[in-house]
Amino acid sequence: MPSTVENWFKEYIHDKVTTKFQALGGYLDGTMTQGDVQANLVKFPVEGRLEVYELTGAIEPVPVNTIDLTTVQVIMRDFEASGYWRVQDAYKSGPQEQDALARMIVKAARRKRDKIKLDALVAFQTAFPAATNLNLPGVVNTYGTGVEVPDIKIYHEAASDIFATGAEGTVYAAIRAKTHAQLLYYKEYADAKFIGESGPWSDGQRTKMRRVQDIVFMTLPDEYFVFPSGTSVHEWMWHESAMGVEMPFVAEQVTMDQTLLQGKPWLVRNNMSGAAIGILPEGVRRLHLLKSTTITRPV
Repeated sequence: MPSTVENWFKEYIHDKVTTKFQALGGYLDGTMTQGDVQANLVKFPVEGRLEVYELTGAIEPVPVNTIDLTTVQVIMRDFEASGYWRVQDAYKSGPQEQDALARMIVKAARRKRDKIKLDALVAFQTAFPAATNLNLPGVVNTYGTGVEVPDIKIYHEAASDIFATGAEGTVYAAIRAKTHAQLLYYKEYADAKFIGESGPWSDGQRTKMRRVQDIVFMTLPDEYFVFPSGTSVHEWMWHESAMGVEMPFVAEQVTMDQTLLQGKPWLVRNNMSGAAIGILPEGVRRLHLLKSTTITRPV
């Protein structure tokens, strides 16, 4: 807050600030691979396969293979969260209100970071679709038909098909809060530990993460999901190397500038740049499940 915005009186809000329910954002940070930035272009290398050959002892040309190394490219986009704050409101504000305003702008940018990643998953499945419940190579396979109650078995099946391709590392699953509540009725999920302090996670992420073997479940608000029929939901699972994201400029520091508009209101803003793209379709799975409204106890 610039020093020219004077605090004419200080409000004491013992319960801090009452905030409308909204997603904090930033839940998907650190779940996708990063690329190489060249100006406004991001390149993600796609590593192919190379085989060795046996030495025969003969004096002959070396068998040469073409190096199977390609790139997937995406152009970054720029975004801004902004709003006007009237001078009449600013000069009467206290530190709690100023902090609430800054946090509101930052949350908008953090949600956009997540939305960029989720939009990339949707676009990837649209570009490489597959018939439901068919585990085919080179496409984004879908598990479920929209009537299945979330079951830990479905997620293990989808993850095992990813690992069957030779993938190593971590698979992430973005699930609804109601799905999380349903999965708690399965012992292997209920007894799983939270991911803890390892990894580049924020406090908000850690509270919504749970690792079951090689799957890290991330519980997200409903606004992050698509409900195609009103009674079903699309949840997502991806390997950390199957999706690429780059956020070279994310300024979680709100700026305030007084404008020349009528009344000289303050323009509050926060900027960011970034892009996300699918790299390996065999490392991404879509789960088309029932949009649960109640919890069903497994038989």
